[in-house]
Amino acid sequence: MLKKISSIFIGTILLLSCHDDDKKVNIKIPDLDKKYIEMSGCLGLYDAVTFNVGTSAYMGLGWYNVLGDNLHFYKYSPKYREWVWIEQPFPGKHRTHAVTFAIGGKAYIGLGRSKLDPPTTSYEAYDDFFVYDTLTREWEELKFKFPGKPRWGAVAFVIGGKAYVGTGVDESIPTNSEYFADFYEFDPQKGWKQISNIYYPRYGAISFVSGNLGYVCFGNLYSSSSKQDVQVYDPVSARWKELPVQYEDEETRELREGTNVKSFVLTKDGEEFVYVFGDSGSWGYAPRENVWKSLGDSMGGYLGFAAENKGFLVSIERGNFKACEFTIRDEK
Repeated sequence: MLKKISSIFIGTILLLSCHDDDKKVNIKIPDLDKKYIEMSGCLGLYDAVTFNVGTSAYMGLGWYNVLGDNLHFYKYSPKYREWVWIEQPFPGKHRTHAVTFAIGGKAYIGLGRSKLDPPTTSYEAYDDFFVYDTLTREWEELKFKFPGKPRWGAVAFVIGGKAYVGTGVDESIPTNSEYFADFYEFDPQKGWKQISNIYYPRYGAISFVSGNLGYVCFGNLYSSSSKQDVQVYDPVSARWKELPVQYEDEETRELREGTNVKSFVLTKDGEEFVYVFGDSGSWGYAPRENVWKSLGDSMGGYLGFAAENKGFLVSIERGNFKACEFTIRDEK
């Protein structure tokens, strides 16, 4: 299979690989308490997307096991553990593996892919975006055209009222897949402009923001590389930086290869902590100190999101959502 990359950097990302000289740091990452809950209001959705506006979480697109493609979105109510249906459907073509971000009460949903009609097994990738206004509850197509190539499995994060979107893959032609490392800055008033590439082209990564820096890690990369780490973008310098792997001083496990990674960000005493769940384990991460801590064995899930400083890892049982609800443990 011929594969192309849109960057000179080629590599494979692991959940993170550990080396003999990895450092250990005396930082305490909070443990989590968890409980299993039922979620009502929506059947289980596969390959859906999530986004946050303020402390509220939204979910949509994807597909149902029985009903098929879904064009609607839902807003989550932590109080009632219920997904509330949004009446106006997504106006674009149905898709999975889209990318989302939110600025100023508006959600932006775009890119992604959809399977072409049988008998073909190919996919169509998209380069369009649509905007949902959470106040008016109306959709519109984004007037600024995304300057990159169509793709799915991209990531996005928002810093200072601007969004940063990049990575992803286009497998429209199965024998000629293209992996992307390009990134673009989006200003709601001015539109898109290209910024520096991330170091390794990838798709299916996770992203988050802490301390006005954007983080991208994990995902699937083109081929193997001996150097693996978290990628951090500073909008002031407009540069990416690679971070080494560091652990809590009592940590005995190592980050290793993994896929199907989900995450959420919680806050304690003004500091943000990232919690990551994948095939190779569950981990806590302190971005400010760049320190990792094992939380135990792997936990699977189709969605990971936060609402009102609670984290949720969502799975599907018998066609319905079931979730683990996480809160930071009170050590006092």
